[in-house]
Amino acid sequence: EQYNHQLLTSEDQYVNELETIVTYIVKPLEKAATRCKIPGGEQEVKQVFKYLNSMLQFHITFLSVIREAISVIPDLYKYIGFIQMYDDYLMQYDDILKIFATWRSMEFREFISMRLKHKNVKKTIIDRLDSLPWYLYRPFDRIKEYHRFLKDIEKITKKSDDSHS
Repeated sequence: EQYNHQLLTSEDQYVNELETIVTYIVKPLEKAATRCKIPGGEQEVKQVFKYLNSMLQFHITFLSVIREAISVIPDLYKYIGFIQMYDDYLMQYDDILKIFATWRSMEFREFISMRLKHKNVKKTIIDRLDSLPWYLYRPFDRIKEYHRFLKDIEKITKKSDDSHS
């Protein structure tokens, strides 16, 4: 039960982070792409952040499912296919960073700086993590959390099996 609670709590935090980034940074940046002098405009912003949007939609659904679960393990295994979305993101990650690296205008930097200072962003985002590139990396950090969760469950299961032997 402790592990269910940990996963539920961390999943809730992750969804809040993704929602905050998409709502207060990505969507406004799509509208302001031309003003921020992003070379490919709105379409380029959508291309860079499309996986975060997809991940957000998946994790909102997954969170609602595990909130109702007695044990999250069966649901985690039922939804394990979402790893493919992260794998696809990994395959595109270098290209995403290359595109992102071209966004150097002062207008873009000022826009992001202002968005990161928004009260709702500051409420959700930890100060040391207030950089946009970190949020492009954050999905990989999340996968590590699932891995740790499964390893902890495996240890408990082995201990339980050993004590019954």
